[in-house]
Amino acid sequence: MMQTLEKLLRSQSFVSAIGTAITLRSITTISVPLLLIWSLSPLGGQSSLRMLSEANRTIPDSGTVYYAHPEAPFNLNQNSSWFSVVPTALLASLAASGESREGPIDLWKHPKMPRLDKIELKTNDSDIRTEGEWQPVGSNHSYSSLLGINVQGLTLQTRSRMDVNHTYMTVDCKLRYRDNLTNVLRNLTAPTICVRPILPITNGTNANGTATDDITAGYTLRNTTVWFQDQELTKTNEFMFKYGFDLNSSNDKIIRCDSSEEVNIMQRIYFLYGQRSVKTKMMHVYDCTPRFYSVNARLDCRSDVCVVDRVRRIPNKYIGSPSKECVRGFRLADDDRAWRQLPCLATVPKLLKDFVDFLVMATTSYPAPLDVSRYSIFDDFILGGNETYPTKPEDRDLDNVSDVLMSQRLTLVLNAFWQAASWGPLTTRMDPFNKPNADELRADFKYTVKGMEPKGEISNTTATIEWTIPVYRANVYWCMTLLFTTGILISFAVLNLGMSCYTIAPDLFSYAASMTRGNPYTDIPAGGTALGGTERSRLLKNLKVQVADVRPGDDVGYVALRSVDRRSEFDRGRLRKGRMYE
Repeated sequence: MMQTLEKLLRSQSFVSAIGTAITLRSITTISVPLLLIWSLSPLGGQSSLRMLSEANRTIPDSGTVYYAHPEAPFNLNQNSSWFSVVPTALLASLAASGESREGPIDLWKHPKMPRLDKIELKTNDSDIRTEGEWQPVGSNHSYSSLLGINVQGLTLQTRSRMDVNHTYMTVDCKLRYRDNLTNVLRNLTAPTICVRPILPITNGTNANGTATDDITAGYTLRNTTVWFQDQELTKTNEFMFKYGFDLNSSNDKIIRCDSSEEVNIMQRIYFLYGQRSVKTKMMHVYDCTPRFYSVNARLDCRSDVCVVDRVRRIPNKYIGSPSKECVRGFRLADDDRAWRQLPCLATVPKLLKDFVDFLVMATTSYPAPLDVSRYSIFDDFILGGNETYPTKPEDRDLDNVSDVLMSQRLTLVLNAFWQAASWGPLTTRMDPFNKPNADELRADFKYTVKGMEPKGEISNTTATIEWTIPVYRANVYWCMTLLFTTGILISFAVLNLGMSCYTIAPDLFSYAASMTRGNPYTDIPAGGTALGGTERSRLLKNLKVQVADVRPGDDVGYVALRSVDRRSEFDRGRLRKGRMYE
C-alpha cells in the first residue's frame, strides 16, 4: 500500500511520524509501532541528560582546634602591655550595630556564649557538682558577653564540630537606694555595710543634702584610687562601681570590714553600680549579686563562622569548692592561676579589688571627658540604651529601667571586661585558620621570671571535621532507560543495514535524483533504469534542475522536473500564479 510506503519513508523522527499520520489521516497497524519506536528517541535523549547529577559528598575527619582557655588568669598587673586592648574591645563592641551586639558572633566572628534558663536556674549544690544534660540553643535567649570565644585552627571550606569549656558570671541587680547623692554616701558609709574601694567619711556624710553637698558627695562616690604600673592614680568615672557586703551588726565594722580577710567576704559579696539620673537628680544604686556558671558548649563551625549549638552545665572546682580552691593559703604569691579565676571574685579580696579598679580604669572618660550632665557610652548601654551615641541620653528616666534589663546589660559588660583582660590580644584576633604560636600554647601561668609578660593561654580540643566535595552521581533508572532505548534503536538500524544487503531493486525513494529516472525532460546519465539513488546522485551532482512548466506555450501547463543549461531557461519555465496546470 502506498500509505505504508509513505509512512515508512517520511517517518524520520518522532515529530515527522506524528505529522505523517496526521497528514495521511490514517492510523494503521504500522502507524502505532512507528510512533512507539520513534518515541524512544526523545526518551533516550532525556535519559542521557539526566543519567548524571552533581551532588556533594561528605568525608569525615578529625583534627585539633584551639580556643581561648577558660582558666586564663585575670592579671592586668603583669599584663599591662595589653591593657589598651580592654577598652578598645569594649568600645568597639558597644559601637557596633544592635544586630551585632545581639547576634551569635562578635565583631571578630568569635562565637558568643548563650544564656539558657535551664542552665542558670539549677543552683543546688548537687547540680553544680554534676554534669548536666545537653540543652539546645533556641532563638529566644540572651548572651553572657559582648565578646565571643576565640577559635583557631579551623579548616577552610569544611564543617567542624567541637566541645569547648567556658565560665561566665551573671549579676542579679536590685535597686538598693534612690536618693540624693549626700544620703547615698551616708548610707554607703553606715556601720552595717562594708564598701570597697573604701569611701572616706567626709563632712559631706553629715551634710544636709544641699547642691554643694551633692557635688562633693558625687565626686566622692565616683572617685577611685588605683595602682597601675607602680603609680597611684585617682580616677573619676561617670558612674559608681564598687563592691560591698553587709555586716551582721554595727560592732563588726572595725573588726570584720577588713578587705584582707578572705573569710569575711566569702559568698557574701555583691557589686554596687550607681548612676545619677540627669532628669530627676536622684542617685540610683543597685546591689548586684554575682553567680557563676561553668558550661560545656558544642560549637558548629562552617568554614570560619562558629555558633553555639547546644550547652550543658559541667562541674567546676572553683565554683564547687571556693573556700578550698580560691583561697591562697600557703601557695606561692606568684602562683596566680590558683586564685585568679572568675568564680574566685566572690572569695578573694585581691582579685575582687583588681577587677573593680581595672574596670574603672578601662571605662573612665570614654568616649568623652567627664560630664555630670550626660551618661557615658557604658552607662547608656547598661541603663537600656539601644543607640551607640544617642543625641539626648539624659532624657531617659532611670525610674523606667527595669532591674532585669539592667542586670542583663551589666552582665554583658562585666563578662566582656573579664574576657578582654584575661585573653588580651586573643580577644580581637581574627585568624581562624591559623594555629597559635608556641608561646601561646604554653600551659604555664606562673610568672616566676621577673619582667616576663604572660601570653593569653589557649586550650585545645578535638574536632569532628567534615569535608564536602562535589561528585557526580549516576541515576540507575535513567541509565537503564538510556540502555533500553539505545538498544532498540540500534537493533532497528542493524536490521535496516542487513536488509539493504539482500535488496536487489535500486533505491528509488530516498534521493531527489530518482526523479530523473525515465524523465524525458532531464538529461539521463548513462546506466539506464538500473542505477540506484546513490549512483544516480553521484553522476548528476552538477546537473542544474528546476521544477518548471515544461509546456509554457500551451493554454494549460504541465509541471515536471527538468534540467536547464542557461539562466534564461529558468525564467521561461517559471511557474506563475493563476495559470492552470495539468
